[in-house]
Amino acid sequence: MLQTFGEESMNRGGSWANVPVLQMLYCMHKMRKEYRIAGMPFWMQDGLFGFFGWLAEITGEAKK
Repeated sequence: MLQTFGEESMNRGGSWANVPVLQMLYCMHKMRKEYRIAGMPFWMQDGLFGFFGWLAEITGEAKK
């Protein structure tokens, strides 16, 4: 996951600030059983990542 995001950020200018947000949130939604954000309730993560994952699929960012 980090390698993929690192390669994508290098293609967009070479900084972690250039990681595509919708693609990252889509991946977090798909890997929600393996990766969690500390300090945030699981139900909130599932809701947020689910919404942004859905938005990434609608806009086509999930296929990139």
